[in-house]
Amino acid sequence: MKKMLMAMMVSVSVLAWGAAWTQGSQGCAFYGDCIEKEIAVCQAKMSRMDSDCPCIHSCACRCARQAKFLADHREELMASLEEKDVRLHKHVVRYHLLKAFYTGVDQEKDLAGGFSVSSVR
Repeated sequence: MKKMLMAMMVSVSVLAWGAAWTQGSQGCAFYGDCIEKEIAVCQAKMSRMDSDCPCIHSCACRCARQAKFLADHREELMASLEEKDVRLHKHVVRYHLLKAFYTGVDQEKDLAGGFSVSSVR
């Protein structure tokens, strides 16, 4: 009984280690794909920059800043996602990308003394 329990514990730990290794090797490519898809979505929304509606225009301006942020910090974001061992789910990665963007924008705003949507236009 003890030998069987011990064998089960060893096999479970080997399986868990294998799953963690697989996630680590696939993670970098998955994170890069998610970042590229998020940039593509932002670029599609940027096409509405000339809209007369202030809400749509401000959304397009935010997307322009977000696409630039993601492109400029791509490697850092991928390293951060791997360091945090973020799960390989699109919605989880997107959450961390948005959190990094809004944290980064707030820090840049503090350093630059603030900016407005009209200054981006």
